[in-house]
Formats: sequence, structure tokens, C-alpha cells
Amino acid sequence: MDQTFVKQSTLCTLPIECRQAILCYLPDMHALKAAVLSHPAMYSAFIDRDEWILSRIMGKVIPGDLLPDAIFEYSSSALENDSWTRERVLNLIEQHGAHHVPSSFKWTPGAAFHMQTFYRHVRFFTLGFVDSAFEVYPALQGRAVSSPEWCRMARSFYRVEIYRHLFRRRDHVQKKPSPDFPYHEQTEIYYERFAAFELEQLACVSEYLFRKVLTPFNEIAAHDIVWASKAVGYSMTEPWQSFNPATRIGNVISQGLAFLHGMLTAETYEKRYQLLTPNISRVNTFLPNALWFLFPRDEGDTELLRDYDSEELALYTTPEAPESDPGPVEVWRQAHLDKTLRDFVYSMDMREKRRWGYALWDYGRLAQLEVFDRPFTRAPTPDYGEAELLEAVTGSLVTRWKLWWKGARGWWSEEDQSQVRWEGHELDLSDEELELEGFHNRVLL
Repeated sequence: MDQTFVKQSTLCTLPIECRQAILCYLPDMHALKAAVLSHPAMYSAFIDRDEWILSRIMGKVIPGDLLPDAIFEYSSSALENDSWTRERVLNLIEQHGAHHVPSSFKWTPGAAFHMQTFYRHVRFFTLGFVDSAFEVYPALQGRAVSSPEWCRMARSFYRVEIYRHLFRRRDHVQKKPSPDFPYHEQTEIYYERFAAFELEQLACVSEYLFRKVLTPFNEIAAHDIVWASKAVGYSMTEPWQSFNPATRIGNVISQGLAFLHGMLTAETYEKRYQLLTPNISRVNTFLPNALWFLFPRDEGDTELLRDYDSEELALYTTPEAPESDPGPVEVWRQAHLDKTLRDFVYSMDMREKRRWGYALWDYGRLAQLEVFDRPFTRAPTPDYGEAELLEAVTGSLVTRWKLWWKGARGWWSEEDQSQVRWEGHELDLSDEELELEGFHNRVLL
């Protein structure tokens, strides 16, 4: 008799409770799918207690502390496939806003597969953020990343995606059945429940995303002729260098972590070009720049944080997600003792600390680095860009803009014109000086 048949028959004739226990021990959804489809007996065991089995599997795939975030992201992702309305957003926030798994949530294979796939993107960016923080501040590497640290970082990336689903400015605004939430409403219905240090955590990871996108973006913007015709500049190296909160980079980030993961890991320049080009024609005030507007800033408030009483302090230090470690709140508090309300979140003075994720680490790690034993100093006045660099950028853009008018396409640099293709029709520049003036204005925008 076939040995495989004997083994399969033995497994599949076990009591249903044993088969279900075996399914619960599988490492992920792909293994579960293979097992369930292997024999009708395994399928029936799964169907009998599918939610219980799925919840056990997903508890191994995603850390338990992140499941409320993963489920919120999954539920809000439905807004991408169906009609976005204010009512649906409000319902989602009511169901998920207290950082718990809503009682109405039901595990399905589709939900579990979505969450497993999306966690792969979250994991990619969380690992990248850790590497970047260690590079900026090498002394952080004294101990392995703890589970709470990992979850804080990963949760912040989930929150970027949740913001995308709920609040980003969508295409075809005129076709939307209800208007967007202005920033003050976004704050009132959701973000006022976040501690200031949680919003700083969101700033840390979204600034990281901004810098990650800038590298391939600037690589194309510095050389492509079609991009130059659209006045796509490339002088920025940091998000705070933009005088306008609405940027093309913001629009790219608003496409979501799955898109960014695919774009950043694309193997060739051509693939990155194909992915990025459809998203450069419009600007978007997305994270991190949206944080300027999501946190209430009373310009007339002159009271320093050090003068707040415990009740006032609690308004800005009570987190949306449970936090057992004092590190994030304490490092935020000490860094902002001499700040007023307007600088509690996304302050220019904290930009260098956000590069190493100052509000995301455990107290023990920060204490080991003697972070609390030294006075917190403000970052130096930022350099918004040398005039020579801006002049070189504008010169390159104008040269490629003129080439585009003459029918050129492709990759160009001052040293290498071998990749320029002449495939368009030369257009009539009836008033080059006037057209050039308009082009300069578009670059500035």
C-alpha cells in the first residue's frame, strides 16, 4: 500500500479537535491554505472553527500588540475599493479608535491574507527605519530591539497607512459623494486622542519615508526630460525644506506602503520610472507635513511645558495605544520642557532627534545612552539649500525643458546626452521668454 496514503489517512481520521489543533500550529496563512486544501477532512476541520484557527495563526504572524492596528488598517482599506464617505470614516473610527479589536470584527481567510501581506510591508519599513536610526546614532545598537520598541515603530507605519485610507486627498474630488475632512475636523474626530509623543513617532517614520522616496525621485528628476517638462524640481533632501506643505513627494507617499515597497525594491531605473511617473503630476499635503495642521497650535500661548501642572500635562501625554514603558513620554517631555504648545509636535528644533527616532525607544536604552543626563539642545538653524545648487537645478530643468519642446525624450545630463531620444514632434515656442517665465513659476510651486 502507498505509504503516503497511509499517513494521510491516519492524519485525516484523527478526531476533529486534533486536526484543528494541528492547523493552529501552522506558521502562516500559506501553510494553512495548503493544509486545508490537502484533504476534505482537513477542510471540514477548518470550517468547523475557522475564526478560532485564523486568530491563532495570525497571532504568530503579527505581534499581538499590533493586531488592533492591523485590523484597523484592514477595515479602513475597504475605502479604497468602495465609495469613500465621511459617514464610513466616522463609523470606522468609532469601531476601532480606542485601540482594541472591535466585537463586530470577524476573522475570514481574506482578512487574514490581507493582514499577513500588509505586515510584510510594515516589517520591511520597520527594519529599514531601525537600520537608519542605528546609522544616525550608532550608540543605539548597544542592545537588540525590544518587542515594545518594534511594536511602536511598526504601529507608526500602520498609522501612516490608516491616515492614507481615512484622510488623504483623493483623485477626482468632484466625484466624491461627500467633502474631505478639513484638518481641524481630522483632529477633533481622531487625532486629539493621541499623545503628543505618538504624533512625534508618526513624524519620525513619515520623515523617514520622505527621505527614502527622495533618493529614487531625485535620481529621475535630475535627468529625465519629460519630468523636466512638468517642472519637477529635485533640490530637496529633507521634508522641512519645502516652503509649501503640498509636495509631489507627499503625493507619492500617499500611494501607500505597498506601492512604496514595490517602488523602492524595483530592480531597474525603468521600473521605478514607470511606477513614479503617474504620481508626479499633482501635489498632496500628506504626512509628515500634514502634522503641521493636525496638532492644534495656539500661536498666542506662551506657557512653557515645564510650567504645566499634572492635569495640563496629561492632556498631551495620555496615549491612544497602551504604553507600559516611560521612555517615549519622558524623552518627549524633557526635550520640550522649554517649548510652548506650537512646538510640541513636528518642531524644526527636533528634526535631528527624529532622524534616530528619539520618541520610539525604551527608557532603558535611552538611560544607558545617558540621554536624560544631558540638556536637550535645539538643532542648528536649517540650511534650506545653497544658491549655487538651486541655480544648477534650475539650469538643468530649463535645458531639458527646451529639449522637450524640440521633441527630445529620455535621460539627459550635461556630461552625457547619449540616452536622449528624438521621438516627439517639435512644438512651436511662439514666445519663449513668456513661456520660460511661466516655467520658472511652476518650478517654484
